[in-house]
Amino acid sequence: MTESFSDKQELKAFINAAQYLAGLTSGQDIWEEAGKVLVKFFGADFAAFARHHANGAIEIDHWSFSGRGASARLPENEMTMAAGDVFESGFLTFISIASDDPAEGPAAAALFPILHENRVIAVMLVGHLSSSPLENETLDLYLAVAGLIGATYSRKISLVQLEELVEERTAELTAVNQELERFSYSVSHDLRAPLRHMSGFVELLKKRLGDYPDAATRDYMNMISEASKKMGMLIDDLLNFSRLGHSQMQRTKVNLNALVKAVVQEIQQDLKERDIRWEIGELPDVLADQSLLRLVIVNLVSNAVKFTSTRPKAEIKIGCRDDGDKITCSVTDNGVGFDMKFVHKLFGVFQRLHSQREFEGTGIGLANIQRIISRHGGRVWAEGAVGQGATFYFSLPKIRET
Repeated sequence: MTESFSDKQELKAFINAAQYLAGLTSGQDIWEEAGKVLVKFFGADFAAFARHHANGAIEIDHWSFSGRGASARLPENEMTMAAGDVFESGFLTFISIASDDPAEGPAAAALFPILHENRVIAVMLVGHLSSSPLENETLDLYLAVAGLIGATYSRKISLVQLEELVEERTAELTAVNQELERFSYSVSHDLRAPLRHMSGFVELLKKRLGDYPDAATRDYMNMISEASKKMGMLIDDLLNFSRLGHSQMQRTKVNLNALVKAVVQEIQQDLKERDIRWEIGELPDVLADQSLLRLVIVNLVSNAVKFTSTRPKAEIKIGCRDDGDKITCSVTDNGVGFDMKFVHKLFGVFQRLHSQREFEGTGIGLANIQRIISRHGGRVWAEGAVGQGATFYFSLPKIRET
C-alpha cells in the first residue's frame, strides 16, 4: 500500500479479499492464495507466512511480490527471529529493512499473528518498499486481514474434520448395514428348515387323524398350517429384501411408458370384476435397472388396486413431472388412504398401517421400493388422508444429454 487508502477503498479491498478467500476450494493452498490477496488487493510489495515445522524450526515461505518488490533483498534471518517473537508473544512486531543499494531503497515490514483456537499457528509478514513506517490505519487493516485469514484457515480445518467424520460415520453405517443384511439372510435361511418340518408334520397329522378329530381340532391344525404359510411368505420377503441391498444393478435406458402399461395390463387380467378408471400420463425414458424398476411399479400399482378394493369405482392415476435435475413419478388412488402422523412407518420393514383382516400383505413391499429407489440415487415419499386416498412418489435422476 504505497499510498494511503480511503475508508471506502479499504472497505472495498477487504470485501474483495473476503470473497476471494471464501471461494477457495479444498485443493488450493490457503497460504499461497492469501499472499496473492495481500499484494493484489492491498498493494503490498511483498508478503509471506512463517510457520513451525514438526521439529520446531520456523520457516518463511509462500512468498508473493509486486512488480517492483520482486527485486527486494530481504534479510531472512532477521525476519525469522521477528516471526519467532510473534509466535512467542502473540503480538505484532515491526522491522525496518535497510539497503546498501540506493536503487532499491529501504523497506518497512510488519508481522501479524494468525490465530486458530486462540493459538498462533502462523505469522503473516507483509511489507512495502518505503522509508516510512506503516501507518496506524494500514496496520489496523492488516490486523483485520490477518483475522480474516485465520478465520478462513479455521473454516477449512473444520470442513476437513467434518468430511473425515462423515467418511468415518458412513463407513461405520455401511458396515452395520452389511452386518444386518448378513444377519437377516442367515436368520431367514435358518428358519426355513424348521418351518418346512412344521408344515410337513401338520399335513401328516391331518392324514393320520383323517375324519376322527372334532371341529375344534381341525380348526387348530388349519390355523397352524395357515400361520406356517404366512411365516414362509415373511421369510421369502425378508430374503428378497436382503438380496436387494447387494444385487448387481444393470442400468439401461428404460421406456417407462411401455413398462407401466405392461404392468397395468398384467394386473388387470385378475381384476375383471373390478370397476377401475385408469389415467396414465406421458412418462419419460429413465436410466435404471429395468427388473428392479418393474418391481417398484408392480408394488405401487398393486397397492393402489388393493387399497381401492372397498370403492365401488376406483380411480388410479400414474404420472411424472420434470423437477429440474430429476424426474418425479407418482401413483395416486382414491382408496382408504392413511393418517399422515404415521407416514414415517410406511417404508419400514413389516410395518403396516392396516390390519391383515382389512388388507392382505406382509408389509415389506414399500421397504423394497425405498431400497431400490435409493440405490438409483432417488427418494420415495407419500401423502394421504384417511378415507381420501393416497399418492406415492419416487424420484429418479434425469438422463444426462451427451
